[in-house]
Amino acid sequence: MFSNIDKCPLCKGTLEVKKIYCGKCEISFEGNFSFSKIGKLTREQQMFIEKFILANGSLKQLEKDIGMSYPALRSRLDKIIADLVEFGKNDDKLKNEILNDIESGKISADEAARLIELL
Repeated sequence: MFSNIDKCPLCKGTLEVKKIYCGKCEISFEGNFSFSKIGKLTREQQMFIEKFILANGSLKQLEKDIGMSYPALRSRLDKIIADLVEFGKNDDKLKNEILNDIESGKISADEAARLIELL
């Protein structure tokens, strides 16, 4: 089963996906892979989103399905929204850093395009 970890258990640094493997045909791909913004959320937050979608996007229905109060569910959803917004801000900061690196000649335009695509 997939375990969503994004922090190193030893040093708490951010982990990166470097290898993807298919168990069926046993092929693997190595490189720099990125997560969608939802993939950057904790496993618990991802499970909440799944339940929310299966409840047709209704917190009232989710309240009935899992037995949590509406305010508690709203609070969780608000935290997820805030985290997604923050991920977007971080992406914007990284894009600006990449553009500055092009201007200063540290990286090529092709390398910058590759880096921005990974965001």
